[in-house]
Amino acid sequence: MFLFVVLSLLSHCSVSLSFSIPRLLALSPHDSSPLLAFGDQVRQRHLYTESKHRSFFLEIFPNGTVTGAPTQTVHTVLELKAIKPGQTAIWGVESSLYLCVDVSGQLTALSVFLDADCSFVELLQSDGYTHFLSAHHKLPVSLTLTHTFPYSQFLPLRNSLIIETKADEQDNPGHFEVEPDLDSDDPLGFRQTIQNLRSPVFHME
Repeated sequence: MFLFVVLSLLSHCSVSLSFSIPRLLALSPHDSSPLLAFGDQVRQRHLYTESKHRSFFLEIFPNGTVTGAPTQTVHTVLELKAIKPGQTAIWGVESSLYLCVDVSGQLTALSVFLDADCSFVELLQSDGYTHFLSAHHKLPVSLTLTHTFPYSQFLPLRNSLIIETKADEQDNPGHFEVEPDLDSDDPLGFRQTIQNLRSPVFHME
């Protein structure tokens, strides 16, 4: 009789554990959404591109000039942010200018964000490189006027340079603020975090 009671208790405990363990795992925040592991909604990167003979980092100067630098500089530090589902803005940290592509495909940088010229679609390729295509003009970000391969594909490399933050930016870091769309089913833009997964994370310094 005693043995029967012990076996019954053990059987009851095993059944309880079989239901409780999956439930505990399901409630784990790390299992509920893979997005919780990514905290850098604004990605600070250097956009690296290369050919067989030369390599460059996309560089934005305060006068609006966009060119390529052979090494990382304060002018190659860029911030990438999803401004709406499927579209990204690129902002020069030192120059405080937005990267833009005009209707002719010319690269320029503006102090005011223009949706028609400064919105890009990130296209991740199978080789790990990313193409930035103008969302409106359908032209790529390229360091050549002909927009040819390979200077239109980039590796977004993590920033290792120390950049001094300006006092006014510390008080009002709103260069990427977007007005809420009250007509949208996502007025506060919570879905924008998903766009951060479109670009690879490379640990090349």
